[in-house]
Amino acid sequence: MVGMRMYRLGLVALMAAVSAFLPGQALADLTNGSFEEGTGSLTGWTWTVTGGSGGLASVVSSYTSATGSPAMSWSPTNGSWFALLTPPTGNQETELYQSFTAPATDSTLGFNFFWDREANGSDQQNDSARARILNGTGTSGAQVGSDLFAFNRTNADTAWGSFSKSIQDLGLTQGNTYTLLFEMINVGQSYTSHLGIDNVALTTTTPVSSDSPAPTHAPLPASFLLGVLGLSAAGLKLRRSV
Repeated sequence: MVGMRMYRLGLVALMAAVSAFLPGQALADLTNGSFEEGTGSLTGWTWTVTGGSGGLASVVSSYTSATGSPAMSWSPTNGSWFALLTPPTGNQETELYQSFTAPATDSTLGFNFFWDREANGSDQQNDSARARILNGTGTSGAQVGSDLFAFNRTNADTAWGSFSKSIQDLGLTQGNTYTLLFEMINVGQSYTSHLGIDNVALTTTTPVSSDSPAPTHAPLPASFLLGVLGLSAAGLKLRRSV
């Protein structure tokens, strides 16, 4: 019995050591962050239009800007789909948001985004876009900290970018409820700008942008693998001897 107990303790210690070499996992506090549920969807998210006409939040597999020379194109950074926000007319906005509970302070909020400023010659749009965190559920709570990003008419089209910041640095309190809000605003001119969002996640490691190298994780040392085999053999021998 003492030998079996020592075997179990050794196995627990070995598995704890192995777990230190495994990559971080996505947490369940944000739903459908890559918009992959079903055949691409906004499940788990809420989108609204504050007024005007033509505002839309949709899920697409690719997007090419309507203006620019050459026109830019975007594909998903994670999976087969991403969210695209199209603003309404008349200085109104399209909002896409989801509420979540802040997890442990060693977690990270991350996402990918792009800004498509539509313009034609001198007709530079006064459109704007931004991302914010609000207190509570929905969009009526006070803003926490500064904008996560902000674009306006002075910003040309961008490739996919990455946002990544720890929950602690964002000033969020573990266990409290917050809302992640993306906004796209159009002043009503003839060309409409767009905002792309993908790979939204709360994770124990930083999310990876499509144009960033994938993180590497240390391989399991041979001594760990030999330890697993040794403990397995010892356990089998102990069971046969009982």
